[in-house]
Amino acid sequence: MQMGYYVDWASVAGLDKDEVLRRLNLVDTGEEQDWPDRKGCVWGVDRDGRVTVITDDYGSFTPDRLAMLSQGASLVGGSAESNACTCSVWGYIDGARRWAVAVGENTTDDPLAAFTAEGDLPSEYGPLYEDALRRLEADPDTAFIEEVPLDLAAAVGAWRPEGSDEPRLFRAVRRQPDVLAQGRKRWFQFFRS
Repeated sequence: MQMGYYVDWASVAGLDKDEVLRRLNLVDTGEEQDWPDRKGCVWGVDRDGRVTVITDDYGSFTPDRLAMLSQGASLVGGSAESNACTCSVWGYIDGARRWAVAVGENTTDDPLAAFTAEGDLPSEYGPLYEDALRRLEADPDTAFIEEVPLDLAAAVGAWRPEGSDEPRLFRAVRRQPDVLAQGRKRWFQFFRS
């Protein structure tokens, strides 16, 4: 892990590693790596079989991409930036977003001003939120509320930045298009017309 981070991740239940990587156009290198390179990706499978893909290509897990990745599965995805203390976590099932919890950049003295939660929230959300409110009342100078989305991601999605020692992670790289095969296909189509 590095000092300060911006990271996107998706943790998928119901698909195997090969299918998750295929859908994301990634190839496993087999090289163990604890954090993605700049604009790189790592993947891992936890003891419950969830496949997690992490990238520091901030903003790359768009809603459309998460919907595609969750087809026939369930997914917890997130995006976090440690320096601005912002994070968003989403839950998808079979291509549809079911819930979201986020903390945006806050420019007020009210730590709850930039906090949002919507949808059919998982049962783990309530206790995490209530605990954060209690800690916030006890120590108003510390914005514990920003931990709620990340703690929720860990509780239902098996991974969060800073604090997850599982799963073991391996480097993945973008699959290169088969230029030769594409050239043959065009050549064949040219002669068929």
